[in-house]
Amino acid sequence: MRSVNAVIPEKKVMLQSPAIKPARNLYLQLLSPQSISIILSALFCLLISLLFFARGTTQALPATVSSTPPAVIHTDPRAVIHADPPAPLQGSPTTAAIVQRTLPAPIYPFPRDVRQQVGVLERYHRFFFGGNPAQQEIALTFDDGPYPPYTGEILAVLKKYNVKASFFDIGHHIAEHPELVKQEFDEGHTVAIHSWNHVYLTGYSPAGVDEQINNTSVLLKKTIGIQPKFFRPPYGAYNTTVLTEANKLGLTTFLWNDVASDWLRPGVTVISSRIINAARNGSIVLLHDGDGDHYNAVASREQTVQALPTIIITLKARGYRFVTLDQLVADMHA
Repeated sequence: MRSVNAVIPEKKVMLQSPAIKPARNLYLQLLSPQSISIILSALFCLLISLLFFARGTTQALPATVSSTPPAVIHTDPRAVIHADPPAPLQGSPTTAAIVQRTLPAPIYPFPRDVRQQVGVLERYHRFFFGGNPAQQEIALTFDDGPYPPYTGEILAVLKKYNVKASFFDIGHHIAEHPELVKQEFDEGHTVAIHSWNHVYLTGYSPAGVDEQINNTSVLLKKTIGIQPKFFRPPYGAYNTTVLTEANKLGLTTFLWNDVASDWLRPGVTVISSRIINAARNGSIVLLHDGDGDHYNAVASREQTVQALPTIIITLKARGYRFVTLDQLVADMHA
């Protein structure tokens, strides 16, 4: 016991010695609440800096990493999307023959809501219901061709009155009548995409929509030697999938704001009066030189052919000029 008692006072003396006192004071200061708070704050800041550094390193990936945006998830409840792509199109060109594109780059980021998609595309002049309301011009457009004899008859009327128009052609009709497509192009008209076989694209998967558009695009380029850049969905039906695929392909989508329902064959006078009465600056007129239903005989478009001269003469007399969609897009900047 005596030896133990002798040791304890010796430790007390050692802790209180002048050589140990500064270290003891530093130790006590480090254990103070204020010091602990400062240390924890510093550690927290260091952790945040490391996280930001790691995030920046992840974003700055090498150029070899693909920059293609992920596929947009379909959010439009109005259409049913197939779980699998449709079967390969009979008689269509192989997708392996796709050529180098010279079209605008896809808009990215691209919204997932169909209304927001239309808004963004319109701001980039990549979606049109009509043209520039300040320009006294009208674009005549013809869907569902080429198909004889109506495409040739319409081309003859346009040539007679020195009018340029735009034709949204169907892929399987292009394959059957390439000479009419060449005539459309050679006579100064715009030639564009209207799908391969005029289906409701809103019922297709992204791969199916791409196939319908791309196969037609490839065949058009092979036929006229120029990459088509305009697209109109059959029936004017679109959803998030259709617009997303058109954006990925760099295409500009066109609908219309002047229609006569000529496919119903309501009569020559009805067709001409409907188009004339609805005409205004920047009108995109929808007419037809063929029939979208390729499973049946093509309905007559003779009423459209006969109504066309009255439409042209009357609207020219009112001061309108007729332009292709290429010119209509260019005049959006005027």
